[in-house]
Amino acid sequence: MRRIPSLLARINTVLLVLVAILFCIRHMGEPDVWWQIRTGAYILEKGAVPKTDVFSYTYAGTEWINVKWLTEVLMAGLSQLFSPELVLLLQILVSLAVLGVLLASLRQFNTLAKLPPGAGRQAALFCLLLLYCGWAFRLNGRPEMMSHLYTCIFLYLFLRLSAKPSTRLLYLFIPLQLGWTNMHEGYGVGMVLLLLFNTGLFFQHFVFKQHRRYTVKELRTIAVVSLLAVLSTAIHPSGVQMILHPVEIYSQLGSNKFTTELFDFKSKEYWQLAGYLQLAFVASALLGLYRLYKKQRAVFFRLGMGYVLVVLALLYLGFSAYRNIPFALFAAFPLSAHLLAGKSNGKFMTWATAALAIGIYLSVGSGRFYARFLPREKYGLRVDPNRNPIGAAAFLAENNVSGNGFVDYFASSYMLWRIEGFKTYIDLRDLDIFEPRFIENVQLAYVEPGRITGSGLEFFSLLDSLDRFTYVSMVNKVELAPFHRYMMRHKAYCLVYADLNSSVYLKRIPQNQVLIDRYCALSLAEKLHKHQGLPTHKLAMAINRFFWPPYKEVDYQQLNYTKPFQMVRELLGSPQPPPNPFSP
Repeated sequence: MRRIPSLLARINTVLLVLVAILFCIRHMGEPDVWWQIRTGAYILEKGAVPKTDVFSYTYAGTEWINVKWLTEVLMAGLSQLFSPELVLLLQILVSLAVLGVLLASLRQFNTLAKLPPGAGRQAALFCLLLLYCGWAFRLNGRPEMMSHLYTCIFLYLFLRLSAKPSTRLLYLFIPLQLGWTNMHEGYGVGMVLLLLFNTGLFFQHFVFKQHRRYTVKELRTIAVVSLLAVLSTAIHPSGVQMILHPVEIYSQLGSNKFTTELFDFKSKEYWQLAGYLQLAFVASALLGLYRLYKKQRAVFFRLGMGYVLVVLALLYLGFSAYRNIPFALFAAFPLSAHLLAGKSNGKFMTWATAALAIGIYLSVGSGRFYARFLPREKYGLRVDPNRNPIGAAAFLAENNVSGNGFVDYFASSYMLWRIEGFKTYIDLRDLDIFEPRFIENVQLAYVEPGRITGSGLEFFSLLDSLDRFTYVSMVNKVELAPFHRYMMRHKAYCLVYADLNSSVYLKRIPQNQVLIDRYCALSLAEKLHKHQGLPTHKLAMAINRFFWPPYKEVDYQQLNYTKPFQMVRELLGSPQPPPNPFSP
């Protein structure tokens, strides 16, 4: 019986790895990923990173500083080699790499605290399981994953440098910062962390003289290497402007009020599962730092003021925007695990960790975790037809609909990937390309298309007169009901296609006349279509069933669409349901 806890302790590590993988096996529904894959494919095709906008017709030729081009190339490579849903293989690899770095950080933390390398391992595994629950909302295959990985590596290196200065180790920051700069716009975080680490080291050296860890020469070397790491950001297709580009990025974040993922802790949208878990991690990390300072001051100063400043900065970053929560979780992890290990019984923690790991695994595979905490997500590598305009894009492509389309903010990314030669009106590159005033006007058109402007034209008609739309495709969301009902009454347009995701309206112009004659006279019921799905790659299906054997792919053609279609009819302003075209 005594061997059971020991065996279970080893099994818990395997369970944690499985949980880390399982959270990444999900339907592909993040709209950003499509334009990123398309950009990567463009780079592979042209052999160069575009310096100006090549994807929109409204801002064509505008300067475009594409920071994450290298990650986009990797994403496009996976998509072309396999299938789009297998882009999430990159997320799996990053997830496992982060797990390895965090465990290495804990071992380094134990070394600084003069504890055995494996001390508190079960408490650490327990904390990591909770960390992955808090990180789950960002495990969606976006290039942001690279900033998560690089942040964890920087934290690990800071711990190593706190233990013992190493010139060889120190020079790793240069290629790491260089790689980060070409993989995600969060690279400015690395620059700030290097600055804070240096500031803390100098502060400790000159203020807490009895706790000096470095000589002046060593401090000078660290400062010089950090400066070289910052200067390495100029090795990028956009050159030296990358050194100061983080200032522009942070300015954009302050101006960007168009997405809820940038809302801070003062907004109610922030307080979901990840927000509450972050609060627990941050509280335990701060308590851990306080206890070290009060009761183990020697350990506190072995960690170093540089590392402490870095941790505090990342904890603050987590509260500044909902999407930044993972950074706070990574920074808090070693301190939280150390505190929990000191407060818990080893055998109890082994059993508790096993129970938590099994519970999370079963709830994620069965879909209950997502239904409760992340209702938009679903288990299984597959392109999600509920969150992508597959049918609308297919209609436009198969009928060769061309010209300037007024396509909504989210759907345009998928169409950019799906339709050859497609140009966006607006897309998810946000302030990298489009001006705030333009984005505000587009959002106004979504909710008040009939507002009379100073020119006497309705707002949408004014936009139409400027860009001469040939068609409109808009997501079928309740928030956009005013726009859909406006379009249904518009004499110059007619609805030709609709499903549960999007609707397509064609302008009554000569180039659309054949399609107008074919579709406009149909009843609304005849224009409603069931979801179209993209075929799932065999490798994706094998992965889905390997990690969750009961997995079965939903056949959307066999679903009952009576109630969903009724919702679409009401959205489009037709509360009386015509006959269902799919009834027997």
